[in-house]
Amino acid sequence: MVAELFKRNRGTRDVEPLGPVYYIEPVASTSEWLKEHVVPTRSGTVSYVKSLFPFLTWIYRYNWVWFVGDLIAGVTVGIVVIPQGMAYAKLASLPPEFGLYSSFVGVAIYWLSATSHVISAGPVAVFSSLLSVILEHALPQLPEYADTPWIIAGCLSVVLGCIVMAIGLFRIGFIVDFIPLPAIAAFMTGSALNIAMGQIPTLMGNNT
Repeated sequence: MVAELFKRNRGTRDVEPLGPVYYIEPVASTSEWLKEHVVPTRSGTVSYVKSLFPFLTWIYRYNWVWFVGDLIAGVTVGIVVIPQGMAYAKLASLPPEFGLYSSFVGVAIYWLSATSHVISAGPVAVFSSLLSVILEHALPQLPEYADTPWIIAGCLSVVLGCIVMAIGLFRIGFIVDFIPLPAIAAFMTGSALNIAMGQIPTLMGNNT
């Protein structure tokens, strides 16, 4: 009707008002909303899977220049990681070889889904200290693992790994932003002081 009135009055100088224009809102449907906002499309699913493996966007462009740089970086980091990983294992009350395992396996797998080239994947002092505390409380309750504490550490690592993987798959890493910065800073400072104070007996020659 609007088009007919426009054609009828086209060419005239004075156009009569067309009258009120009504808007008919479609009936809201839960299924349509879910289909539009929740149910993934084929293109969205493909994009999501590709985002899980970012190396697919650059692996075909890998060249000798990158390889030389990666080789130098790998050797340099390896020289530091070997003694560091063994020290972290001792801090976690585990045999030294487990520090080497965790230093190597994490990096070997992380590159498949890596989104940063500067992130550190491997054991750190804070986690090692927390693992030592957990083992200290768990072993009295599980005396059958007194000679094999790495089994408890392995189970804990699997559980935490599943939690972190779920956070990444569901893209809910933003919940970390709700942790106050003063709390993180206080925890890191307290952990550093605790680790430093715990090494004083060893530095003074008391290895018992």
